[in-house]
Amino acid sequence: MVARFDVENSALPGTALAQGPSRTFTACNKLLSLRARVDFADSSGAQIASARKRLVSWRATWDIEAGESRIRLRRKLLTLLPRWLVDGDLGEFSIRRRWALFRRRYRISGGPFDGADLEGNFTDLRMEVTLTGRLLLKTRGFIFTLRDRHEVEVFDGSQAGALLAITTLVALLADRRDDSERRRDES
Repeated sequence: MVARFDVENSALPGTALAQGPSRTFTACNKLLSLRARVDFADSSGAQIASARKRLVSWRATWDIEAGESRIRLRRKLLTLLPRWLVDGDLGEFSIRRRWALFRRRYRISGGPFDGADLEGNFTDLRMEVTLTGRLLLKTRGFIFTLRDRHEVEVFDGSQAGALLAITTLVALLADRRDDSERRRDES
C-alpha cells in the first residue's frame, strides 16, 4: 500500500529533502545507462532522489524514489497531446500538455496542486510552475554540459513542493526525450 502525502504535513519519514522556505537542487541524466535515469542532488552533492525509466514497458513509465517516497509517472496512450499520469505519495493527478507555439505549457489536474501551470521558454532550458499567481518553483538548464543538467529552485517550503518539482521536471525531460526520439525516427 502506498502512503498518501498531505500537503499540510511537511515531514515524510526517511526523506533527505531539506525543509525551509526555499531550497535548490540539481538534476542530471546519468551517462551510459541502458535505461534513462535522472539523479537529483542537493547543494552539497548528496543524492536526494532518482528517477528511472522502466526498460520493458509498452508505454513510457518512470519510477521516482525520494527517500521513502515513491511516485510512478506513466504516459497516457492515445491522446492528441502528451499527458502524464502521476500516482504516489502526492496522490493521483495528471500533467497535461497544452497547445502552445514555440514553448512548452502544461497544466496539473487533480491532487494537492490542482490548477498549477508549468510554462517553459523557447529553448526548453527554463521552466516555471505557478499556482494561482504564486511561484512554486523554477528550473534553469545548462547548455554546455556533458549530461542534461538542470538547477531547480523550490519556493514552496513543504515536502510536497520538492516532490512536485522532481515529478514535473521528470515529466518535462521525458516529454522532451520522446519528442526528440519521434523526430529522429521520422527522418
